[in-house]
Amino acid sequence: MDPSDTEETEFKDGNHIDAGISFSIHLNEWIALTNEANIYYRSKDEIDGEIPDDAITPWAASYEPRLVFQVKRFRISEAVRIPVYGKGVSADPLYVLLIQHVF
Repeated sequence: MDPSDTEETEFKDGNHIDAGISFSIHLNEWIALTNEANIYYRSKDEIDGEIPDDAITPWAASYEPRLVFQVKRFRISEAVRIPVYGKGVSADPLYVLLIQHVF
């Protein structure tokens, strides 16, 4: 592929919205169980100032159970994001691992 003989293509990525609501239960002083519901939406992309006819608008609703361990100022969080419903996004569960330091 040689891009030197083609004209530059103008591209504008669509807007993204990712929102969620969560509820946490502390099992003891250092373990918490969190349940989260997420909504994701992305508008169509623009190529050369026009939206292609075959462009889709991906969106998804997902559920994410999370287990959070905290020892002093360190947190380790493990979660699995499970897609419940949607269009144009992966149907595979997503494993999430977070390591945090609280200041």
